[in-house]
Amino acid sequence: FNTSVAGQVTYTLTKVAQPPANVTALPGDTEARLVWSAPAGAVSCDVLRATSAAGPFTAVATGLTSLAHTDPGLTNGRTYHFIIRARHGDGSEAESAPVSVSVGPATPHALWRFDEP
Repeated sequence: FNTSVAGQVTYTLTKVAQPPANVTALPGDTEARLVWSAPAGAVSCDVLRATSAAGPFTAVATGLTSLAHTDPGLTNGRTYHFIIRARHGDGSEAESAPVSVSVGPATPHALWRFDEP
C-alpha cells in the first residue's frame, strides 16, 4: 500500500501472516489426532475439517492455544481432510495446506507360536 502526498511517497509495510507448519494427521478408532507447529505471532488456531479435499471446510475447533487436537466422532473407513488456521494478534489469519487421514481401528497384530518337534 502506498500513498502519494504532494510528491512524497509514504510506504506502510504489512507483515504477512504465516500459516501453521508441520501439520500431521494421525488416524485413530473413530478419531483423528492433529499436531502442528505454530508460526510466530499466532495467538490461537482453529481446526477445519472436510470430507472432500476440495471442501467446503468447516471449523470443528476454534481458539486453540495448544499445538494438538483430537477430533472425535468420525466414521471409521472414511477419509477426512483438515486445515489448521492460525489467528495472529494483529487480526490476520493464515491457513495450512490440507492434510488427509483415513480413520479406523488399529490393525491387530497376531503372534504366532510354533511348537518345535
